[in-house]
Amino acid sequence: MIKQAKRRGTTEKLSFCVADATALSYENENFDCVVISNALHIMPEPEKAMQGIRRVLKKDGILYAPTFLWAEKNQVVYESD
Repeated sequence: MIKQAKRRGTTEKLSFCVADATALSYENENFDCVVISNALHIMPEPEKAMQGIRRVLKKDGILYAPTFLWAEKNQVVYESD
């Protein structure tokens, strides 16, 4: 997915990388949006990943975490405070 996104071109506002979600090396409140796709449900410590993601997201940032579930037929959107 990263290779395809880079091929489509980027702007100064977009960057793409692969990182360990449980050990993010970025500064606090550094990102407007974080995308973690089809990963949280297979991690041994998803709560650790969520803590790191929350740390690097700006206060009004967006987490986009699509996850495939066999039994789920509807999209669910969760918002946090």
